[in-house]
Amino acid sequence: HKAIVAAAKQRIYVTLNKRQDKNIIINSDISTEYRTNLSELHSEDILNYPKNFIFILVAILKSNIESGLDINIKSDFSDKIGLGSSAAVTVATISALCQLQYGNFDKKQIFSKSLEIINIIQNFDASGADIAASIWGSILLYRKDPFLVEKINPNLTIPIKLIYSGYKKKTTDVVAYV
Repeated sequence: HKAIVAAAKQRIYVTLNKRQDKNIIINSDISTEYRTNLSELHSEDILNYPKNFIFILVAILKSNIESGLDINIKSDFSDKIGLGSSAAVTVATISALCQLQYGNFDKKQIFSKSLEIINIIQNFDASGADIAASIWGSILLYRKDPFLVEKINPNLTIPIKLIYSGYKKKTTDVVAYV
């Protein structure tokens, strides 16, 4: 099935710098500093990673990077309001890792890698809609399989209002309910 997906104008920015050691130091404007070491990242421990940084740490683990990293995260919006912050930080981290390791990145590749990470953490087959919105932005016509992402007429102005309900539910809880 096709869906209409819209991206917010707010962004999450992830910058990475290689370190000479194996340490990973994450600084974020939405959480306290977190420190770990590449040797402490193991697939069997994924669900024990700190919730604030689980998407970033799994992205690092899956990237097979061999050096430590200094990571800085800046966000234009709160991770507490349900605007796809998990997808956005995953996409930003994967993009930064690809840029650091390979010098470039392909949007479809970023989508696939991000979807893999979110599926691992959430333990179900995610739609990928938040990921598509994070990568391609704008208002999109989206389908996961067979894959389709089309920007809807960029000259079209649709007044969209976002109303916060006062609480956020984890995606896994919503999917379990449905």
